[in-house]
Amino acid sequence: MTVFKGFLLLLKRDAKSVSLYLVIFIAIAVMTQLSMGDNQPTSTFKSMSTRIAIEDKDQSELSKNLVNYLEKTQSVKGTSNNYQLIHL
Repeated sequence: MTVFKGFLLLLKRDAKSVSLYLVIFIAIAVMTQLSMGDNQPTSTFKSMSTRIAIEDKDQSELSKNLVNYLEKTQSVKGTSNNYQLIHL
């Protein structure tokens, strides 16, 4: 409780400085929000396809399902461990 009373005493003593810093912080936060807020609408998300290579060493059901999902959603280059095929 002593630390809290000391903090409140310092806050009361330096109330003008604290309020000035608080006003500056809020002003900068509002200006940043206004300048960046309306540029990009958040409701328009477009999925992108990335070129990837897959090497499934596990061969479990979960890893096969992951490979099938990635083949549907991404541009898969190759699914073997052939170095030339992957790095072309």
